[in-house]
Amino acid sequence: THIINNEIYDCACDVIQFGPNSSGGSVILYNDLFLTPGMYYDCMGNLDPNGSCACADYAIDLTGPGEAVRPFPLPEKEWVQIKRNVIWGYRPTDSSCGGTGSPGHSVTIGSGADNYVSYVLIRDNIIMDGVSGVQIGEANVDHISIIGNLIYGMTKNLPDSYYGAITNLGGDAVEIYLNTIINADYWLRIGPDADQNDVICNIAIDGNARPFSSEMYDDVSVVDYNIFYNTVEYTTEGLQNHDLVFGLATDALNDEYCFNRRQWTDSEQVCIPYGLTTIESPHQNACSPNIGQRIGIGVSDGIL
Repeated sequence: THIINNEIYDCACDVIQFGPNSSGGSVILYNDLFLTPGMYYDCMGNLDPNGSCACADYAIDLTGPGEAVRPFPLPEKEWVQIKRNVIWGYRPTDSSCGGTGSPGHSVTIGSGADNYVSYVLIRDNIIMDGVSGVQIGEANVDHISIIGNLIYGMTKNLPDSYYGAITNLGGDAVEIYLNTIINADYWLRIGPDADQNDVICNIAIDGNARPFSSEMYDDVSVVDYNIFYNTVEYTTEGLQNHDLVFGLATDALNDEYCFNRRQWTDSEQVCIPYGLTTIESPHQNACSPNIGQRIGIGVSDGIL
C-alpha cells in the first residue's frame, strides 16, 4: 500500500490504520494529517475549540503485521516507511463523542498488544502541536528507526499523563537518531521493558524545565551524544557521557524553520522557532562517529 500526497483532516477515528497482515511494504509519504479546532472537546462531551481533548483517535496507527518473529535484516521492500509527512493537532480522545480512546499520540506503533510490529522507518517528518509525536507500545515491537524528525509543541499532556515527544514503552532494537525536539513536556520516555535501544545525536530544546521521565534500566541501551538546550539532561553513560548541555534555547544558534502545510486546501506558512540548525550551532559537528554502527538495531545496520 502506498499513501502519498494526501491532505486528510478531522477524521473521527484513525486517519491511517494498518491491522494484522496488512502493513508490510507500505509507504506513507508526503501527507498532511491533522485536526482543526472544530474537532476539539472539553473532555466532558462538549465542543470547545480550545479544548484539551478531541473527537478523534490517532493519525497513524500500526497495530501489526501479525508475524511473531522476522529475521534481521529484512529487505527494505518489506518495511513500513513513514516519511516526510506533516502531522499536527492531535489530542486525547473525548470518548463521549467518538473514537476508541487514544491518549493523543500522532503516530502509534503496536497499539494492539497481541499483534507483532517490526521494521518500521519513521524519517524526516514534522509532528507538532500535540501530546506525543511517536509512541511505541509495551510489547511485541522491534526493529524501529526514528530518524531526522522535527517534533515541536508536544505540551498537551492531560494531568497524570506523562508521554514524551518520543515514547518507547516496550520496543526492542529501536534507534532514535538525529531528531530535533522543541518545546515538549518530556523530550523522551522509555519504559522498563524497552531493551537494546540507541538514543543518539538528538537535539532537545526548551524542555519546559520538567524532569526527564524514564524507567529504563536495561544495561544494553545507549543514551548518549545528545544535545540539551534549556532541557534536563538524561544519559545512560554517567560522567563518561558525550552530551552537550546549555542553559538557554538561544545557545543553539538555530534559525526558525518555515514551511508550507495544507497542500490542497488553504495553504499556510508555519514557522518553528529554533527548528533549523546553522553552521554556527554548537551541535553542528557534535554527533557520535559511531552512530548506526551497533549491529542489529533499527531496520538495518548503518545510517539510512
